[in-house]
Amino acid sequence: FIIFFGVPGSGKTYISKILEKRYRAVRINSDDVLNIIDKNKLAPNPRTGAKMKNRYIYSLISKIPFKNKRIILDKGMEREYKKLMKICKSKKYPYFLIKLETKKEKAIENIRKRNPKDATNWTPFMYRWHKQWESAVKDIKPNISLRSGKIDLKNLYRRMDMFLKTIN
Repeated sequence: FIIFFGVPGSGKTYISKILEKRYRAVRINSDDVLNIIDKNKLAPNPRTGAKMKNRYIYSLISKIPFKNKRIILDKGMEREYKKLMKICKSKKYPYFLIKLETKKEKAIENIRKRNPKDATNWTPFMYRWHKQWESAVKDIKPNISLRSGKIDLKNLYRRMDMFLKTIN
């Protein structure tokens, strides 16, 4: 599993898509799951939609035996990392942790560029999410730390290659 620790707008999806293509990985994108829930009006409100999204992703991860060990969880895990780590350990899934360092202002700017209509919904939560991220990264030991806007892909590929050699 490739797991991200990064607030919205930190580059998770950008990096996930690159890794998905390079390593022929399966990418599970939490925004895509939430968009399907919203589009099909499966939840009465956004809070219930977010809960449904998380239940779906955790059900998928915990119940499906992945033979391809190249799974990218394109989702910030700062608020739920303990639950995910428990699943990975119980299923003996090897994992590669990517910590994305992003200033709050830069993340908000990235969200506004990506989806101007949605930015007003996200930006009020950014300060809380950033605090949760700061708290979570104290408890983890990432395989690599990347700075948003200055992503060293060669170093990421080198570390990913080393990780993949250990699990294949």
